[in-house]
Amino acid sequence: MADATGCPLSARVTVPSTVPAWSPQLARQRAVRERVNCTITFNQVVDGVVYDYVVFVDADNDLEYDAGATGDGFDNNYDGNVDESGESEFILTKVLLSDHYGGVSFDIAKGEGDGLTFTNNDDGIPAVAFSPDGLTKTNSGGFGAGTTFFINTNCKETQTVVSSLGGVRVE
Repeated sequence: MADATGCPLSARVTVPSTVPAWSPQLARQRAVRERVNCTITFNQVVDGVVYDYVVFVDADNDLEYDAGATGDGFDNNYDGNVDESGESEFILTKVLLSDHYGGVSFDIAKGEGDGLTFTNNDDGIPAVAFSPDGLTKTNSGGFGAGTTFFINTNCKETQTVVSSLGGVRVE
């Protein structure tokens, strides 16, 4: 018998993975160091490509990646100039799991059917932000917390957990 990912149920074993916790850690460190909000969005479109996740400096604190935003009163690309023509929010990293971690994907048998348990932003995609004090938040301003579930082609699993206090751990 197999689960939703096609892996035999007897083969599903939790083991460490090469998928790091560095993206949430990167977002948290940047938020604290630069006194800005840093957001991670999942299944985010940037320049026509759907990335598994994108980490960016969220100038307007809305947990939504703003590409080409003009006239919003914010320095979206984090260069010191407000409302430049066509400026986008500053991306720290954008990741396609297939490019960075061959054979690793979100485990769709877990979470909300997409391998994620983060709350959706107003664009309808999962997102979490780190505020300048290192705490997480959701789109509505509440504490953000969630888990990304990963699986590889050998049915080995791991998960990255982000706590509401901003802690990040790999299980």
